[in-house]
Amino acid sequence: MGKKSNNILNKAVNSGFFRYALQQAAHILADYKNSQSLIDDVKFHLTDKKGKINEIKQEVLLLVEMVAAYAKGEYRDIPWSSIVMIVAGLIYFVSPIDVIPDFFPVAGLVDDISVILWVYHSLRHEIERYKDWKRNQKTTILEREE
Repeated sequence: MGKKSNNILNKAVNSGFFRYALQQAAHILADYKNSQSLIDDVKFHLTDKKGKINEIKQEVLLLVEMVAAYAKGEYRDIPWSSIVMIVAGLIYFVSPIDVIPDFFPVAGLVDDISVILWVYHSLRHEIERYKDWKRNQKTTILEREE
């Protein structure tokens, strides 16, 4: 990331809105319907926006998948602080009002993308563990079908 991107990221993750998103994340995780609503919002946001969003679409979808598995009780092998950070990042991503409001074309997505990439890279180890778990689930399902 360039110096300008780091500056935007620092402003975003140190903003009052990101702190608010962290607080809201716990409430969202406590209620399956709220978790599902956030997941739906993120998916809509991905289809509604074009351009730069496509560059991080796979990362966002994997984070959404992790939240969905957690909310359903299927995958809980992740520290609470990590799943809260993921949810906070997704809240930030879908919110039109943050450090750079989304109604500014292109620039309004820079902070959203920066936060998602920061969350993704910060939790790289947790994400790899989730991917391994997911692969093992598919293997187990295939073995049961034989």
